[in-house]
Amino acid sequence: MSKNNETWNELVKPVVVLTVICLVTSALLAVTNGLTAPVIAANKEAKANAVYAAALPEAEGQFDDLTEQVTTENIVAAKKASNGSGWCIQATGKGFGGDVPVIVAMDNDGVILNVSFMQNEESAGFGKRLWDGSEDGPKFAESLVGKSGSVALHEDGVDGVSGATISSTAAVKAINSALNCYNELANGVAPAEEPKMDTDALIAEALPEADGAFEDVTVTTANITAAKKAANGAGYAVTATGKGFGGDVPVLVVMDGEGVIRKVAFLENGETAGYGARLWDGTDAEPFAASLEGKSGSVTLHKDGVDGLSGATLSSTAAVEAVNHALECFDELNAKEAA
Repeated sequence: MSKNNETWNELVKPVVVLTVICLVTSALLAVTNGLTAPVIAANKEAKANAVYAAALPEAEGQFDDLTEQVTTENIVAAKKASNGSGWCIQATGKGFGGDVPVIVAMDNDGVILNVSFMQNEESAGFGKRLWDGSEDGPKFAESLVGKSGSVALHEDGVDGVSGATISSTAAVKAINSALNCYNELANGVAPAEEPKMDTDALIAEALPEADGAFEDVTVTTANITAAKKAANGAGYAVTATGKGFGGDVPVLVVMDGEGVIRKVAFLENGETAGYGARLWDGTDAEPFAASLEGKSGSVTLHKDGVDGLSGATLSSTAAVEAVNHALECFDELNAKEAA
């Protein structure tokens, strides 16, 4: 056997054979996916339609799809009963493990008639109890019947699933999106926007002696995204970042003219829901922020009452890091004033 034949049989041929196998396998998978994807989508839609029909039996299974007309966020589908008996709207909220989908059936006045929690990827024994057949999901759903306009967790008997606050909060957000969508389609009301922090008002409230007059200043301290100085020298407002689990963790720090922290506000971040996202999502960060007020110079996690968020050590560390950057920025600005 020649050397060329040996090279072909031992080195080249196996590579060619494997390449051909991979190409054929990929082609077969593509064909299979092309054949099965429409079937899977149709089955998924059929399941959703069955839920719509069960949620609003008065519609007799006939709905007009108005989804393309919707501008409300987090809406998956918006259906109006063809016979005018009501509405079925599917929306989602962001839970611990991903989207928490909910179908809300309403009458023509926007009053909730039925709520169906659909399959989600939340934790077993927690958010999965919304739909896994336990009594918690139906009990939560029943507490929402008769509500309209908007709903709030832990108000008017809407207590969610015990021990699953994150998933329950996501479900309530989805329901409110559905109610907003109804108002948009039925009443022509513009979708309600999520309330956003008014940082200017927060700074003015924390440092009233500045009389609301601030000017932007340039600094060289690392990890500072914005710095404002009170025009009369009463203090500073500095936004800084620390490195968290999901990226930068931004924090607004308002200080008086002596560098004492008056107010700390954790801004929106990309941390994990149920962990670092609790800094800004309204869950339980207020005590952490309050523990930083009155401090100066530098702060340390787990010292002098600064304990951070339970179960979110990385994000809490990042927040403290951001606060320390802001305090360093004060030193820079104070030095400039003294020069």
